[in-house]
Amino acid sequence: MRFRLRPYCVLILLAAWVAVIATPSMSWAARSTDAITQIETAAATGQLDFETAILYKIRAIRNPQLLPEPFRRAAQLSPVKCGTPVVVEAYSAFPRLSLDVQAEIQAAMARPVTDSVYFSPGGHFAIHYDLDSVNAVSSADNDSSGFPDFIEDLARYFDSSWAYEVDDLGWRRPPSDGIAGGDSLYDVYPTSIGLTYGYTIQDAPGPEPWDDFSSYIYVNKSFVGFPPNDDPDGDKAGAMKVTAAHEFNHACQFATDALHLHAIESWWQELSATWIEDIVYDPVNDNYNYLDEFFPVPGVSLFDGSDHKYGAFVFAKHMEEAFDTVVVRNAWEYMRWQSAKTGVDSALIDVGSAFSATFGTFSEWNYFTGSRDDGAHYSDAADYLMMPYSTTHSTYPVLDRSSVTFGSMAADYVNFLPDPMGRDVVRINFNGTNGIPWGAAVWQFDSAGTATAFPFTLDPVTGDGAVYVGHFNDMAHAVLIAANENVVSGTANYRYSVDFLIRADCDNDKDADIFDVLYLIDAVYSGGPTPQPIWQVGDLNCSGGLDALDVSVIVDYVLKGGPKPCPPID
Repeated sequence: MRFRLRPYCVLILLAAWVAVIATPSMSWAARSTDAITQIETAAATGQLDFETAILYKIRAIRNPQLLPEPFRRAAQLSPVKCGTPVVVEAYSAFPRLSLDVQAEIQAAMARPVTDSVYFSPGGHFAIHYDLDSVNAVSSADNDSSGFPDFIEDLARYFDSSWAYEVDDLGWRRPPSDGIAGGDSLYDVYPTSIGLTYGYTIQDAPGPEPWDDFSSYIYVNKSFVGFPPNDDPDGDKAGAMKVTAAHEFNHACQFATDALHLHAIESWWQELSATWIEDIVYDPVNDNYNYLDEFFPVPGVSLFDGSDHKYGAFVFAKHMEEAFDTVVVRNAWEYMRWQSAKTGVDSALIDVGSAFSATFGTFSEWNYFTGSRDDGAHYSDAADYLMMPYSTTHSTYPVLDRSSVTFGSMAADYVNFLPDPMGRDVVRINFNGTNGIPWGAAVWQFDSAGTATAFPFTLDPVTGDGAVYVGHFNDMAHAVLIAANENVVSGTANYRYSVDFLIRADCDNDKDADIFDVLYLIDAVYSGGPTPQPIWQVGDLNCSGGLDALDVSVIVDYVLKGGPKPCPPID
C-alpha cells in the first residue's frame, strides 16, 4: 500500500481549543482533532484538571455522548487507534481519584451483560454480543449458520491472532480469568465505543511470580467510519483484523508484565501491538495510516506518548528485519522484571546489539524510504514516507552551525549540495552535547543514487569527531544523519561545520610546500604513507588514484609556480 495522507476539514472548536483541517466528505477527521488529543491539550494548558482529564478520556473511548463540547464533536469525527493506554492510565491514577470518578470509571470498564455468546472455532475465545440493544451488532447471517456474520468473522480473526502470536511467535497466553464472563475462555465484547477500534482491560492478578494479569477486550460493534486500509476483503474487515491482532497482543503483554504498563511506557506498549498487526495480517496495512505521525517529525522522541507511538511501529519493524521477529517478544519477557527501556536493551544485547546502537542504525534505515528506497533496508520501504531535512546547505564553508534541538532517541537529517565553487575535498566536523551518546554518519550519493557511508568516530566524552569526503563536487548530495541515542528522556543538539582541505597539502600541515612534494613522491614511488587526512588531497589531477602524474602536477605547482591542482579548492 502506498501511504495515503489523510484528508482534512475545518472544525471550529469552542473555548479556543484546537482548530484543524479535514475533508468534509469523509466520515473521519485528522487525528490532531481526536478527543483524546484535545483533552490532553486542554489539560496541558490548564483548562482541565488532572482528574477531569482522566474521566473525559475514559468517556471518549466508552461513552463519548457524555462528553461536553467540543470533545463530543471530536469523538464523533476522529478515530482512536487504541483505548488501552487510556485504561492503563486511569487504573494507574485510580487511588488519586475521587470516589465519584472511580465509580464512573469502574462502571464504564465493567464487563457488559449481553444477550448472546459465540465460542470461537479455535476454542480460545468467547465473543459476547447483543442483538437487541444500543450495543447490537449487525444480525446479517448470509451463511445461515444461526450466528451473525460479524461475530463469526471476529472470532476467526481472534483465533488467527492467537495462532500467530502465541503458537508461532511464543508470546505468553493470557492467564485464565476463571469463570469471569461465564467460563474460562478469553472474553471479547463487541459494543458501542464510538470511533475507537478497541481496548484491553486489565482484570485480576495471574498466578505467576511476576505482575501478570488476566484481561478482557472491548471492540467496536460495527467498524464503520474508520480510515481506509488495503485489505482485499474491504476496509471493515481490515479494521476488524488489525484490532484483533493489536488488542490480543495487549492481552499477551498483560500476561507478561502489567507493572510497567503505565502512561510513561505507552510508547512501547502501542508500538509493539501496532507492529504485530503486520505480522498477523500483513496485507491490511492499517498502521500505514499512522506513518505521518512519525516520519515528518524525526526530532520527536521515540518515547513520546502521543499518536507518534503508532507510526513508530517501524522501530519494531527494524528490530524484526535487522535481527529476528522474536526480539520484540523477548523484550517483553525481560519486562517481567525490568522497565521497557531496559527490556528492549537486554533483548538487543542478546542479538549482538544494544538499544542505543540499534537506534542509530534505525535512524539510517528511516532515510531510505519512499523514493529513496535502495532495496537494502525495510522490505516495505517504498511504501513509507520520507524523512525531511532540517537544513539544506549549498554554500560553503559552514561555520559552527547549531542543529535543531531534538529529543532523546530521535534524529536529525542535514542535506549538503555540491559546492558551487568546485571545491571537492571536504571535512565535516561534529560536536555533540557533552555526556550524550550520539550516533552520526555522512552518506554521500552519486548521480545514480548509490550511497557511500562515512561514519563518525565520536569521542565518548566530548561527542567530537570529523569525517572526510572526497570528490564532494562530483556527488549528487550528501546527508548528515545524527541520532541522539540517549535513553534518558530529554533534549539535546549538536554543532557542525564544513570546511575544505587544501589539495596538495599531503602532510596535513595546512600548507602546500616542498615537504608535501617529498611526501607524495614517497607515497607513489616508495610505498610510503598515503596523504593525510584523506588520500584525495594527493590526487592532484582528479584521476581517482595516486600516480606519477600527480607527482608531476605537485612538482610543477609547488616548485615551479605552475597551475593549481584540479579543481582549485584552496
